[in-house]
Amino acid sequence: MEEVTGRDNQIICQALQIAIPIMLKHSMSASNTFDMLRILDARGNRSNLRHLDTSVREFLEKIINDIQKGNTLAKQKKSKNMDTETELYFSKDDVMTFLEKRYKSKSGKIYKFPKKKDE
Repeated sequence: MEEVTGRDNQIICQALQIAIPIMLKHSMSASNTFDMLRILDARGNRSNLRHLDTSVREFLEKIINDIQKGNTLAKQKKSKNMDTETELYFSKDDVMTFLEKRYKSKSGKIYKFPKKKDE
């Protein structure tokens, strides 16, 4: 798909930065949320909220604080459905590193994940 505005990547990243915390707080759609995190990670701008408008950033900060406190739909329903996605959202690791650490620490097996493009 060709670039439309010259700022497509920035706009897509901003939309995902707004949508992901809302999904983590108000949804139980783990698969879609995980894919959103993967897309944002692949586009290279995972958690840079400081470029958002002040009112949007303040709105998101309240939601993020609620997520950190466990005030989410998944927790309300006593579901662990969004636990991995929440942990990934707050992780400093990229998606593949996060998965490698998580998988290895739980099973002890070494799984060869696909290499990132820059490796």
